[in-house]
Amino acid sequence: MNELQREDYNILVWVKAFCEREKINYFLYAGTLLGAIRHQGFIPWDDDVDIAMEREDFERFDTLMAKELDHNSPYRYQSRIKDKYLAIEYSKVRSDVLKIKETVSKTQKGYEGAWVDIFPMDRVPDDETLRREQFEQVNKYTRLLRIFLLVQETENDKGVKLIVKKTMQFLNEKLYKINVFIPILMKKRYKAMTKYKDVDTTYIGDLSYLYFENYDQFNATLIDRKYIENPVEVLFEDEMFKVPTYSDAVLTRAFGDYMTLPKEEDRKIHRIETLES
Repeated sequence: MNELQREDYNILVWVKAFCEREKINYFLYAGTLLGAIRHQGFIPWDDDVDIAMEREDFERFDTLMAKELDHNSPYRYQSRIKDKYLAIEYSKVRSDVLKIKETVSKTQKGYEGAWVDIFPMDRVPDDETLRREQFEQVNKYTRLLRIFLLVQETENDKGVKLIVKKTMQFLNEKLYKINVFIPILMKKRYKAMTKYKDVDTTYIGDLSYLYFENYDQFNATLIDRKYIENPVEVLFEDEMFKVPTYSDAVLTRAFGDYMTLPKEEDRKIHRIETLES
């Protein structure tokens, strides 16, 4: 493990112990699940850790973790409970030991450090038409929130596009705390995400991710709820962590031929500004 992965791992071990203490069900998710199955640890070029849990567990986790971490802890908790202008609907446990700055909008500046992402998995309807409608509704609110909170210029932006983005950035940074639409959109997004929370559906899915380009990308996150009723443990680096039963089915849905390494140009990492110990 490199320095960043080591600190990510330390956070993961701590979060695992917290979940076990509080009897909160979690499982390794996305690239971290893939790393556990294919590499028995980190994907070599990966730079963060993802875990997930059903919405009910996530909301318990969110409430308890917000109380658990304070300024005497080596970790910080970043969530909507702590920051009402946070654009993400998932949360992060971040390190105070290894400082990192993701390249994000100034509306989202806060704790800066290595992190573990915790994703809520919401129930989605079995009927694909209704499921698509739920996704499109959530994605509509997410896109609007991105406009109000997450506009950033990139090195590829030129001319009019760059001017427009810089103008939007400036206005967002000055006005986001008085923008009356932001709390309304967040409430509507949450309501759409949790629309089926009391329905006995087959699948759960990740409606909290900010950058789905289409329904198929969201559909790839679906997990059969029976796969997480009795999770199994697998080795991730030095310790055992929970993963869904039938992880092969979960990973095949998400990544296709997941045991084949991607081309080097497709090995993506997060955008990071600085790294300080």
